[in-house]
Formats: sequence, structure tokens, C-alpha cells
Amino acid sequence: MAMEDSSETTRLLENSSLLNTTDNEVKTKMKQLLGKKVFIGQYLERRYVESLKTYKDIILVSMEEDELIKALKEIQKIVQSYYGTSKWLGITSETKDDTVVGYSLWVDLEQIPLGKHWFQIRSIKFKGKMISITVKHLKLFQVNENKVFQDMEFPVFNLKGILTYNNICEAIKFNSIMIMTIITFVINALWYLSEYSLKLTRELSFLIRALTPIFLGIIDFLSKCVGGLYLLILMLFRGNSGPPLPHNALAVAFNQKRVPNMQRKPIPYNSYKRQY
Repeated sequence: MAMEDSSETTRLLENSSLLNTTDNEVKTKMKQLLGKKVFIGQYLERRYVESLKTYKDIILVSMEEDELIKALKEIQKIVQSYYGTSKWLGITSETKDDTVVGYSLWVDLEQIPLGKHWFQIRSIKFKGKMISITVKHLKLFQVNENKVFQDMEFPVFNLKGILTYNNICEAIKFNSIMIMTIITFVINALWYLSEYSLKLTRELSFLIRALTPIFLGIIDFLSKCVGGLYLLILMLFRGNSGPPLPHNALAVAFNQKRVPNMQRKPIPYNSYKRQY
């Protein structure tokens, strides 16, 4: 009985050692394929996994990550060849009409919003029957506009399909109509501008004719004000330099002019009579 127990224990140890060796070998291969790759993925949802009795976050790998998708395909083949269906792998492929349209990673993430993000693969975990990939969230994905314009494919025009007889005729008609329209517009614009300039010139002449007396009156008024100011300043600077005039100076001057006229002798009446 003791020998049977010891043999059973030995067998379990051998199986455990073999399993550990297999796990290490698979883990090494997975690390070689994945490394520390940085990739773009879309965080879809958090889903409950019945076989693991826990929740997992689902990341849909962008189809532009060709190298990572190739590595995930290889990892699925390796795990299938070593373990079959005895291990749960945190990598699933999305199929549509028997065609793989994407690969998803079932991981543990912090609270991040739904949408596209930058992620980095950190390590590989073997825990019981579960094989999971540990990823780190880097930042929210933002579209680079320059890259979008560079990667955009521009259509190639077929000149033979464009330069047809009908297209050439339509182009000639369109250009003729456009040229005639432009010429008509220019003629009408010139006529309108000439008429407007004549009317404006006439109205300006009327305005100048009406404002000329006003301007002359303002100029005359200002000249008189300036002249009076200069005269006032001159009188202030002269001060009392001369003798003061008497109060009756004007009356005296007026009387001096009248006195000689009053002293003239009257002509006798007989002299007038002799003349006639």
C-alpha cells in the first residue's frame, strides 16, 4: 500500500514537472512572439466569463496591426498544439461567414472609456487553466491628420473618359456663356460707375458752390478775430508810454477845424450886384 502511494506521488510529481516544463516552453515562445509590442485597440466592453468565474475586458485589436495579428495567430496554434482545449486562452478570433475579421484580447484593465486607445503588452500569465496576456493602457488614440492625408489614396483620372466629344462641346458652351456673362457684367459696371461719378461730381459742385460763402465768411470772421487779438496785445504792450489824452481832446480838435471857417469875411451884397 505504501509503495502504491509513493508511486502515485512520483507520478504526480513527474506530471507536474512535465506540465511546468510545457508551460515554461509555451510562455517563452509567447514572449518571443509578443515582446513589448505597442498597438492600437478598441475597448469594447467588460464581460463575465463563466468558466473562470470572473470579469474580463475585451480589446479588439486594430486590423492595421499586421505584426501583432500574425503573432496572435501563431500563439493560438501553439496553445492548441500543446494543450488542446484544456487551457483557456485570452485570445479569440472574430469570424464572419467563415472569415476571420478581427482578434480580441481578454484582459484586466482599469476604468477607461470605451473607444480606441494605445496599449502595450507587458507579460504572459499562466494561472491554473487560464492563459492571459497582461496589457497596459497608455493613452487615448487620436487621429493624426497629417497621416490621414498621407495615407489617403487619390483616384486616378482617365483622360480618355474625360476628353470626349460631348464633354468638349459642353465645356465650350459653358466657357462661352461664362465669358459673355463676365463681359456684360464689366460693361454694366463701367456704365453704372460712370453715371454715378457724373452725378456725384454734379452734386459735389452744388455743395461746393453753396458752402463757399460760408467758408469765406468763417475765414473773414477768424481773420478779424486774429487781427483784433493782435491789436489788443499791441495795446497791452504799449501801455502808458505816451502822455494821456485829455477828456475833451475830440471836442477841441473839432472846434479847431471849424474856427477858420467861421472867421472868413462875408462878401458884400454890392459885389454880387456888380457882377450881374
